[in-house]
Amino acid sequence: MKSTFLKVLTVCLIGSVMVACGGKDKPEGSADSDQKYTIAYIGYSSTNPFWNALASSAQESANSLNVKFLDLTASSPEMAQQKMAIDNAIIKRVDGLVVGAVDSRGLGDSFDKAQKAGIPIVTVDTRVDHPAVVSHIATDNIAAARLAGEYIANKLNNRGKVLVLGGSTGSQTADDRQTGVEEILGQYEDMEVIFRVANWDAKQANEITNNILSSQDNLGAVFAACDPMIFTAMQAVKSKDKLGEVVLVGFDAIPAVLKAIDQNEINATVRQDPGRMGLEGVKLLVNHLNGEEVPAYIPISAELVNTTNIKQYVAN
Repeated sequence: MKSTFLKVLTVCLIGSVMVACGGKDKPEGSADSDQKYTIAYIGYSSTNPFWNALASSAQESANSLNVKFLDLTASSPEMAQQKMAIDNAIIKRVDGLVVGAVDSRGLGDSFDKAQKAGIPIVTVDTRVDHPAVVSHIATDNIAAARLAGEYIANKLNNRGKVLVLGGSTGSQTADDRQTGVEEILGQYEDMEVIFRVANWDAKQANEITNNILSSQDNLGAVFAACDPMIFTAMQAVKSKDKLGEVVLVGFDAIPAVLKAIDQNEINATVRQDPGRMGLEGVKLLVNHLNGEEVPAYIPISAELVNTTNIKQYVAN
């Protein structure tokens, strides 16, 4: 009887030690016992409606795949914040990263660290050329911006001045959207493009639009590389009592701009699909982690939303 008791006690003690050691050795941020992977998402900004929609979809995708999801996105779109987030993800020993870069040029050393740690990356919206990136999913921004250019040219009968509010200098996404719209507008000799860098900033877009309206006669249209900028450009046009005279076209189809289109304050916006980007971004990364081959690039089509189709995108 005594021998049996000692055996049971020994087994219990060994089991306790194993559990204790297992708990101690479990890496910070690792998945729960029923979750195979931990994925960190680092988006452009947690205060931008487009990126909030993408993050929500990525979270849902992770939940459906039983993946632990860490949203490490900073509130402000700053490169330093993104680099800190990547460092944090590496410390947490995540299995993979989904990244929506603030700038396509500034993350090379951070991606080097991730690669050294054996952490694969899927980029969304903004391409970053780096060997750690296993796949990229994004709108074809040049083709999408051409939709805006064609709409503006048609509304202005192929003549007039167009203010183009660009994103940050050197950003691949900003460059592509400028290229796309200017490719179309440049086909017409009676159209003049006035390009200004607004750094994706709504306040700067408002100030630039105000200045152009004050200094230029007969401004025909404004195209902004993102919707927060076209919304404040609209406010500038409205303050000059030129609403309805100046064609206003944005990019992203955020709720505030969709409502403004429905109310005939903004003419159009280019709609991306952040839901699919988030869904596919996480799925691609999980597939890669499972040893499957994934495509290097998945293009997402875009659509122009204006008064003719706005009702399907706003609540009744």
